[in-house]
Amino acid sequence: MFVFTNVTYEKPGGSENLVFLIAKHLMEEYGEPVKLFGSKNSYLIKRLYEEGIGFQYYDIDDDKSYKAVSGDDVLILFGNYYGLNKFRGSDCRILVWNILCPVVIGWNNFEFEIKMFGRHVFKVFFNKALLRSLLKKKAFLCMDGSTEGCVEQFLEEKISVDVVPIPIEAGENVYIGRENLDNKGRENVSLSYIGRGDVYWKVNPLKKIISDLSSIEHDFVLNIFTSETDLYDEVLLPLLPENVTIRYQLGYYGKRLRERLVEVSELNFSMGTSALESAVVGIPTILVDATDTDLPKDYMYRWLYETEKYSLGYHYTPDLQEKLPGCEMHAVIDLILDPVSCDAQSKKCWEYTNGNHTVRNTVAMLKKHEGYVSMKHIILYTPNMWIKSRSK
Repeated sequence: MFVFTNVTYEKPGGSENLVFLIAKHLMEEYGEPVKLFGSKNSYLIKRLYEEGIGFQYYDIDDDKSYKAVSGDDVLILFGNYYGLNKFRGSDCRILVWNILCPVVIGWNNFEFEIKMFGRHVFKVFFNKALLRSLLKKKAFLCMDGSTEGCVEQFLEEKISVDVVPIPIEAGENVYIGRENLDNKGRENVSLSYIGRGDVYWKVNPLKKIISDLSSIEHDFVLNIFTSETDLYDEVLLPLLPENVTIRYQLGYYGKRLRERLVEVSELNFSMGTSALESAVVGIPTILVDATDTDLPKDYMYRWLYETEKYSLGYHYTPDLQEKLPGCEMHAVIDLILDPVSCDAQSKKCWEYTNGNHTVRNTVAMLKKHEGYVSMKHIILYTPNMWIKSRSK
């Protein structure tokens, strides 16, 4: 069985949706439950129970529960975390599958730092050693080419790694051919953005989007699908121009999220899994990039289908070396305002998503994969696991 751990977050997010889809597909298509170590208060556990999807639940804080993991199980790790030590006695097989490059190249973070020539020598040494060992044993997978490129830059060498993309349930294009009026004659354009507003790098891209919309002679309604609004209010309200109105869409996920998107959105801006949620039902979708700072003035917008190697957005930094395609905001809006061009973008985004990101394909790739490492191998390159933690 596949095992996922650290399932504790109480609100929906990309990783939670990913595990939900895998658990649902494995149960429906193969009759195989997944094993989940987490909290009953987590969004994922609650949703699986609500939808009647079979799985095996274990309390993340119950040390005895970890004895349920055997050598027949595959523990899938997205990164290191505080409770990984509890698996140290297990003989399960381990696969690291990652999309957030800072998480995997920062696998080891220590309270103290040894610096030499301006570098954090201790953690860099162990992080590189871990990644090289995982790659050698084919126990490291990327979810996109962006992560692969980031790891290459960190290791300062070319790597060969399988890319297993983020999954989404296949969907029908219910956007194309809607009874839309010719939008050129009206002022209001309804847009959407999907993102859990809990960290700045998910909220900051909207600063650039709003700034660019302010220079276009239309009124825009920006529907933000989120589970919390405080950070959006903090970052965006002081910048809000007169021609942009924000409406929060709270608590939507799964089928109801897609239905609501079709009701209120003519164009979606998102990164990661959120971009797939809109595109899978045919909504024209623009990829945006996460950033801890501000996106540059000359930032360009690219359609979802223009991505390479399943990369659903980059983590933008001022020294980002990737040269990204794209066009200016006014060109994006012009396409949406023309019914023929809008339907063409809808079709391309929908075809890309259903052709490359179905959960059926992703699960099949995971089940066929044969490269793994042991927990002893992980411990070897993770110094904070060298000392056994005391059992409760």
